[in-house]
Amino acid sequence: MHRIDHETATGDGLFTEGDALSETPPTTLTADWANTVQEEIVNAVETIMPLEDARKNQLGLALRYHAELLALGMLGNKHATNYLQQKDAASDDGLTLIAIRPETGENILYSTDLGKNWELVTMHEESGLHTPQAIEHANGLWVIVGDNGGIYTSTTGASPSLVDDWPQRAPATGYDKPFVAVHYCEQLSLWIAVGQARDADSPLELQTSPDGITWSQRTLPDTDQQYIEHYETFIGSRGSRIVVVAAGEAFTSSNGITWSSIVFDQPAYSVGDTPHGLMVVSSTNTGGVLIGYLLNEEGAWGEVQMPLGEVYNVRPDPFSGMLVGSHGTKLFVATPPYTQRRSIIARGNTGGELLKRTKRAWIAVDGLQDYWTSGPLVFR
Repeated sequence: MHRIDHETATGDGLFTEGDALSETPPTTLTADWANTVQEEIVNAVETIMPLEDARKNQLGLALRYHAELLALGMLGNKHATNYLQQKDAASDDGLTLIAIRPETGENILYSTDLGKNWELVTMHEESGLHTPQAIEHANGLWVIVGDNGGIYTSTTGASPSLVDDWPQRAPATGYDKPFVAVHYCEQLSLWIAVGQARDADSPLELQTSPDGITWSQRTLPDTDQQYIEHYETFIGSRGSRIVVVAAGEAFTSSNGITWSSIVFDQPAYSVGDTPHGLMVVSSTNTGGVLIGYLLNEEGAWGEVQMPLGEVYNVRPDPFSGMLVGSHGTKLFVATPPYTQRRSIIARGNTGGELLKRTKRAWIAVDGLQDYWTSGPLVFR
């Protein structure tokens, strides 16, 4: 960025209105300077949200959110175009967060003010969905998946308790087991849902959809692992490469149709995008060193050793490239090159399934039962 440098500006780069008596012209607004200022503003906004012609408050929102993130030491490189989830394009701010609470009953957390106030809701009565398991928002669509092969979509982001806003979609070939993860691959314009195996002799269930409405079953390689019980499952993608991680195993595809296994030296725990590439994080921490596997541009996986101390449940943040995890009753973040961690919260019991990622924030939704009346713990 630079100050106005036209010959009609002052020597220290300021504008003037000119002076008719001294025949001094007003400062000329040059295209070069105007474009520089415009792109500086655009870059600040687009790290947080896409530009919208009708909105007049985007720069103010972006500055406020950057300040929040900096205060938590969590500002990083962001790759998401939908970092802010909007409830409705016609609303003023309409910033909605929806997260899944890992219990039955009122297990959907719903907020329309970026987590300041929360409502506990259930899927509408016509759904028959008792235990939603995962949610994703991408390409203007919200998708919730859960038990009994449940797939529900919304284009409004309204409360999932409203039947007209969340119609049910049929899974492929009569699947009636729980879906446990859902993801959208932008490069392929493809939704991916993963669920428990149909029986003890079947591989992990995987289905894909181009629109979130019509789903097709895909075949994963059969392994010795049985997926008839619930396993925490992660799906990540970068470009056209998709990776699914479940129960220590990893599977990959470049088109969402043909899948193969990935064999790592350490059991895989989670997967996510980072500024350096797609990363699979292992489930083991030996001597304070966490092992990760990074996919390079040539399509090869390289081992990364991260001396972060004793940390667990580590998940790469696809929106900032940070690693977010837990140890005891604390949460931590680590920014590239992942050599140091920073504890940011020391409240509640993190437990094994604490961290749930939305497009706008990480939400602590387990082991914090004392805080449900005021909503979950949110950090951005």
